[in-house]
Amino acid sequence: MSKRIIASLLLLAFNLTIFAQQIRLNQIGFYANAQKIAIVTESPNKSFSIINTLNGSVEYSDSLTTPKNWTSSGENVSVADFSAFKKTGSYYIKVGNSQSYTFPINQNDLYRNITVWSIKGFYLWRASTKIDSTFAQFEKTNFARKAGHLDNNVLIHESAASKNRPAGTIVSNPKGWYDAGDYNLYTVNASQAVFSLLQLYENYSSIFDTLPLHIPESNNHLPDVLDEVKWETDWLLGMLNPDDSSVYTKLTSLHFCGMISPDNDKLPRYMICHSTPATLDFVAMMAKASRVFRKFDVVYADSMLKMAKQAYAWALRNPCIYYKNPSGVTTGGYGDNDARDEFMWARTELYITTGDSSYFKAADIEKLTYEIPFWRTVQTLGLLSLYQSIDTLPLSVTNKKFIETTVNSIANSLVTNTNSSAYRTAIDFFAWGSNGYTAAQGQILLTAYKHTKDSNYLNAGISILDYLLGRNATGYCFITGFGYKSPLNLHDRRSEGDGINAPLPGYLVGGPNTNAQRDCGPLNYPSKFPAKSYLDLNCSFSTNEIAINWQGPFAFLAGAIYAELNTASTKK
Repeated sequence: MSKRIIASLLLLAFNLTIFAQQIRLNQIGFYANAQKIAIVTESPNKSFSIINTLNGSVEYSDSLTTPKNWTSSGENVSVADFSAFKKTGSYYIKVGNSQSYTFPINQNDLYRNITVWSIKGFYLWRASTKIDSTFAQFEKTNFARKAGHLDNNVLIHESAASKNRPAGTIVSNPKGWYDAGDYNLYTVNASQAVFSLLQLYENYSSIFDTLPLHIPESNNHLPDVLDEVKWETDWLLGMLNPDDSSVYTKLTSLHFCGMISPDNDKLPRYMICHSTPATLDFVAMMAKASRVFRKFDVVYADSMLKMAKQAYAWALRNPCIYYKNPSGVTTGGYGDNDARDEFMWARTELYITTGDSSYFKAADIEKLTYEIPFWRTVQTLGLLSLYQSIDTLPLSVTNKKFIETTVNSIANSLVTNTNSSAYRTAIDFFAWGSNGYTAAQGQILLTAYKHTKDSNYLNAGISILDYLLGRNATGYCFITGFGYKSPLNLHDRRSEGDGINAPLPGYLVGGPNTNAQRDCGPLNYPSKFPAKSYLDLNCSFSTNEIAINWQGPFAFLAGAIYAELNTASTKK
């Protein structure tokens, strides 16, 4: 048994002994002037108190709600709502003989660190470079590592061969972010991460112009969050095949390597296949990035837009080329057999960036249905871009009404689900990547709040962040390195291969998954209730892996709430 697993078990034992685990709450803390809710499980008590940790005095008391069963966890739970208590300080909640973790109530910089590290997680995910000790310090641990996957000798796979790039041709395409807990890079799965960081900057540029991430580029002319995005967009530009302007689906080895550090992975790497969805995701990302980067680097913005248009032309000629792993390739497929959503997203981003209404007309936005975005269903990303830009676009009244009504309708349903839930959270999805899906729900809510200033949207978004930071049936803060009880045993090759007991910090793990029984064995999972089906072991790739398409929405959610609620300066 590894030291990390032993440490995890000891921490769990400590928590169960000291804290009754009956009180679930955001383990980072609460903003003074915002919603503050905790959940109390299986308690006969009818009231709760807020206790000052400095002197033990009772600062606030109120009634618990009548217990209600949450079928997802099998628990009877009550709500402790102390939103009316606004005094800053350090506190814990007491219910009968049970008490919660201590937590701060503050109004300045409370979520600054988690916002920084949710974005800086992408820096730690960088391929083709060492992670320098100067920029890798988190609390008492340094996560510096050697460079791996320089990707200056990438082979063209036979599935990606073209006239001037036959199979076996060697090309160079460094940079990019590792996709998840492995060392492969995928165009399709980059889409939600790139969109989220760009959207965060577009919505809150005044905050993120000056928020330091402490990365190697921190002193250049770009805001740090865009420096991080550029590491990925530089790589994405190299995924366009100059022969025909199609876009390769992935740059990977033929199979996954073992749980080793990046510098020890010596498997050959390949450009594999092109596809219509990958090409259109590329178009959308490049078009969006072009308008964001334009005020800082016109030449770079022009190059992205030029390649986006070239790739779009290829997709028009090849609208139904879908990806399937070629024989002998077993890395992630991200297969998709419907490109209507990618066409819509690509066209809306091109329209917003260029002002050419023909793109918007072709998008035909009213013919699609909209849902919580995931890597395979990206049409809502296009709708969110339109919604965010609605006041600056020359759209008809009918178009504007459709966009606003559709986004607000999704947000309203999330508010309804939140208010009716025993846990006061909108989550209703416990499959692979449930935490990423939940973060994407929060992304929609905060985007709607930014536009409407409807506090119902903000409060439902705060509830989702609270869920991810500890107000859930597992009692975990699902972000590594944060909170009192957080994941220690990531399914991640860097974290397993670095010889460091602590997990890489700032990462959102996949979360509860009703299909999670197969990877570590069903007897190792604590519960078959969906909301509790989570295991903090590295074998649990279905609950404890990390992925850029989950991380992006979480970074947006944490960063947006930080920007909306914080009153302190964020100057470098």
